[in-house]
Amino acid sequence: MAKFSFDRMPSYQVLTQQEILQIHEKALELLETTGVKFEHPDILAELGRKGCEADLKNMVLRIPRKLAEDAVLSAPEHFEMYNRDGEVTLRLGEGSSYYAPGPGAPNIAGSAFNRRFGTSEDLKEALRITESSPGYQISSGSVVPGDTPSIITDVYILYQMILHSRKTLLAEAWEESSVKRVGKLLEAVCGTKELVREKPFVLLAACPSPPMRWEKRVIDNALDSMEYGIPLFLSPSPVMGVSCPVTIAGSVLTHTVESLSFLTFIQLMHPGHKVLYGGIPGVMDMRSTYCSSSSIEPCLSTAAYACMGRYYGLPTLAFLAQTDAKESDYQAGFETAMDLMTATLAGIDIVFGGGTLDSYLCTSNEKLAMDGQFFRYCRRLQDRIMVNEETLAQDEIREINWGEDGVFLELEHTADWYQKEQCMLDGIADKVNYEQSHSKYASITQRACTSIQSALSHPLEAERAECVQKAFCEIAESLDVDPSGLL
Repeated sequence: MAKFSFDRMPSYQVLTQQEILQIHEKALELLETTGVKFEHPDILAELGRKGCEADLKNMVLRIPRKLAEDAVLSAPEHFEMYNRDGEVTLRLGEGSSYYAPGPGAPNIAGSAFNRRFGTSEDLKEALRITESSPGYQISSGSVVPGDTPSIITDVYILYQMILHSRKTLLAEAWEESSVKRVGKLLEAVCGTKELVREKPFVLLAACPSPPMRWEKRVIDNALDSMEYGIPLFLSPSPVMGVSCPVTIAGSVLTHTVESLSFLTFIQLMHPGHKVLYGGIPGVMDMRSTYCSSSSIEPCLSTAAYACMGRYYGLPTLAFLAQTDAKESDYQAGFETAMDLMTATLAGIDIVFGGGTLDSYLCTSNEKLAMDGQFFRYCRRLQDRIMVNEETLAQDEIREINWGEDGVFLELEHTADWYQKEQCMLDGIADKVNYEQSHSKYASITQRACTSIQSALSHPLEAERAECVQKAFCEIAESLDVDPSGLL
């Protein structure tokens, strides 16, 4: 009936079109008049020659409206990502959400608030959990191994991911020239720089130092990423009340200015370079001064980023699916679920956060396994409801009649369709009756531990390709690091 017609499928949209335009206009005004700190004299001067206003004395970049809008048009609306074998794994910008562990936690949690620094063994275990779980489509270094030399830790994490994962990877770049070292590893995998560009299987972040300041190290690493064709995701992290206004709208405006400024730089230096639009918003609890990334305010901010990303026609990325809880308890469950559902319904392409605790200060391999199962629910949510002659099952309804001629359980249609329709989880979630659950199973955390042991008993064979190992050794030696204990 026309009275009940839909123009489009419903989705979670927190900004009206008028509000999106208002934020966009204010961002352009700030870019033209206030600008951003851009701490790279050579590139700042080059951007001045390309039409920006470059204040070399104060290291400020101001961007005319037309250049910012041209940059938006220059960036691809959608693109594909690959794995190390050159197979397509992600189709970004086409309406699907993909899920990944939260990267970069310095600590790892055990039971009863037992927390310690992460190790290389923790990292390898996390990589095997991620690889074995169909809930994850991307692999990342969920824990930072504190037992590796800090100058090479970011490259070491990527080295281990290349060995253990056939998924798209999130690389880290924490040091000067980190991306040059990342590129060396990628060339070892693909053979040539041209092949690295042709089928990218690694993503890299570009993070400002808020508010509205881009450091030389970040700029140089972005330039190296462009050289290798590595897609960049814009990852501003405004904390409401600290590094941006305390209001959600003010946070979104600050984020938009930071994102558009770096997007413009990228497209002026390398037109058409692949970019994702996203970030890690936070809010300071004014009672405790704790900075949260999983409260409802950052959740709303991220949904607003999704609106702006859609307006700009860019694939989007978010760091949600996380929690402020310190262990995998009820709070961890509801905050992770709230964040993840928000990101999925808002149409965000890549969602990081699996396994994280304490607002990204900690990770848990048990939670990593549990989150992988919940992510499968969200993948099923995206599939929506298939409506066709087979799924409507009109003939089967007639055949069973009023239940007088049998039950649906007996039908071949049921056997053919139940695995296609149902999200079949593998034992971490409690899907048995009370008697079985009470007699055979303990808590969800204990079931996750059992699942982890199963995954570890059948590890993916690490492909220690000689060329990749050689490249990593050369990188380590160039940094005066002995690679023998890292292989």
